Amino acid sequence: MATTTTATATTARARRSGARVSKRATRAPARAARRVAVTATSTAADALRDGRARYEAGDRMNGLKAFERALESEDGMSLETRRELCYCAMCCSAAFGDVESAKMYLREMQACGLDFETAIADPTMMRMESSALMKNQLKKFAAGEGKSFGTVQREQYERDKANAAPTPATSVSGLRDLEISSDTDESVEAIVKRVGILIVLSAVGFVALFKGGMGIMEPGSLPFEEIY
Repeated sequence: MATTTTATATTARARRSGARVSKRATRAPARAARRVAVTATSTAADALRDGRARYEAGDRMNGLKAFERALESEDGMSLETRRELCYCAMCCSAAFGDVESAKMYLREMQACGLDFETAIADPTMMRMESSALMKNQLKKFAAGEGKSFGTVQREQYERDKANAAPTPATSVSGLRDLEISSDTDESVEAIVKRVGILIVLSAVGFVALFKGGMGIMEPGSLPFEEIY
């Protein structure tokens, strides 16, 4: 009887120990994920502070590199930190005169919920130092007025394609732009035959013109030419 009681108590203690181990094992990944998120957020915030300090000290290139490195590591970054990084990267690109990169960061900044006018008017944000022309371009782009050259070309192509009249289908690829009468044979054999006739006529014409030119070049062949 005593042996049975001891075995039962031992089994109960083993179960309780196993349950505690299972709970610790379940909580460990969650704690590790929280630590990774905090580390990533701290790293992004540190990169943001470092980049701003370099930018304000005049070292804009290294400031931009710090912002770009932080933007590449997306894990665990808060939305507020990411959109401020995009704004800072936009300011650096604008200072360099790189309008396309500035527009790229501006587009991502807006996707994160930060408006262009709000950002440049916020005294806590990094100061934007660029030409008035650059600011005007970015302002129009943020309002949806400015379009890149590629966008304009693509829209023009789509308009031309939509306005173009449909062309009739032909049996030979490459002849869609030709106007072919309804009684013309469009088969491959007929087209090859016509091309062959055209080549023969061109060869005969070339020979005739060549002989005529050689005859003209002979002395005394011209009526007005005097032979000495």
